[in-house]
Amino acid sequence: MLCGLTRDVRAFLATGGLPDPPGNPRAPTILLLFAIEAVFRLFAVFLARGASLRSWLLADAGLHGAMGVFLALRW
Repeated sequence: MLCGLTRDVRAFLATGGLPDPPGNPRAPTILLLFAIEAVFRLFAVFLARGASLRSWLLADAGLHGAMGVFLALRW
């Protein structure tokens, strides 16, 4: 069997909500983390053109580290 995350993402994009019950019980957490990362990346691309690459790489690494800890605690 597959994990069900693709089916959940497809349902979320089509309806704006997850099926009840979701195909993957971790889908809400994973989708939340993906949304946080997408906003961060858009901010980095469009709004922070003057910042140094090193500072953005450190911020990106910090964000991914925090998201990894959050995901590990929720797992």
